[in-house]
Amino acid sequence: MDRRTPAAVTYFIQEMVVRLGIATGKGHAAMIYQRFGKWWGLFSLVDLELVNFLTLVTEFAAIDLALNKMGVDPRLGVPLAAAALILITVSGSYRRWSGPWFSCACSIWPGSISPHDAAGVGRGWPGVRSFRPCRPAALRRI
Repeated sequence: MDRRTPAAVTYFIQEMVVRLGIATGKGHAAMIYQRFGKWWGLFSLVDLELVNFLTLVTEFAAIDLALNKMGVDPRLGVPLAAAALILITVSGSYRRWSGPWFSCACSIWPGSISPHDAAGVGRGWPGVRSFRPCRPAALRRI
């Protein structure tokens, strides 16, 4: 299977759900309840909640892995990341946060693939043991 196939299927499903909503004036869940009944509507709801929960678990596992790679103690970094995500969600403004986070990612990324820690990034930060940058050879294995 081609790597692009799941993305194409996801796009197709999203597009069809949007078109269904435009044509009927009802949401996806309302259409499932109306057409297939309560049991399938409840099944769809539980399935959606389970998949969202598992996605959240994998995101925090990735945060833990990334912080561990950078030498940050995950017991300190993961709760801070969770607090940051809650703050972003509660503020309700994507625009307020997209610029600063994008700038942060752009400033950190070049240092994460450099072979040397010439800038001393992370030294002296609380919870940081040592900064171990990713090597380009390690990135090719991904």
